[in-house]
Amino acid sequence: MAEFYTVREAAELLGVDPKTVLRWIDKGYLRAVKYPSGTHRIRAEEVEALLKKSRKYSGRMFTCVVVDNNEADLEATVATLKCVDLPVEAKAYTSAFDALLGMIARKPDVILMDADSDLVEGVSVSAKIRAREELSGIPLILMAEGDGTHEGVVADIVLAKPVSSGKLGEALTSVLNLTHRRRDVGAVA
Repeated sequence: MAEFYTVREAAELLGVDPKTVLRWIDKGYLRAVKYPSGTHRIRAEEVEALLKKSRKYSGRMFTCVVVDNNEADLEATVATLKCVDLPVEAKAYTSAFDALLGMIARKPDVILMDADSDLVEGVSVSAKIRAREELSGIPLILMAEGDGTHEGVVADIVLAKPVSSGKLGEALTSVLNLTHRRRDVGAVA
């Protein structure tokens, strides 16, 4: 096996378009060396790891809507999400309203939301999400300060902040492999 692959070679091995590989490189899903000419080379280990991951999840990329009105916290959550050993693409929103519009336009696989947002309380938004028929079946993970307990929570899981990549990975693995046993009150992880 080659030590480095071109974008085209990696795309052929991964069964995707070369533009997709470039997007993955830009988003940090796939590390590559960029030459002064602008071309990229991807280490064989990176491609093999992605192939192994895609086989494990049948080549499926999961979409996760991340909502937090604090931009620094939002960026930190998206960065943590990138460290999770799952093929997850983040759609980040600082506005719950914009997130709802985005979710209605394109239904995500999972929603990750701050429960203690300054502008909108995540607990009340989670209830509104559950009330909408087209969104009610989407797994919902809330992140909360302190012990993570909230009255009236209708999320699948509530994670105490700060959230580690390990805990987030466990939560995502749990909700993406649903056994259709929704929890009315989220468990603190």
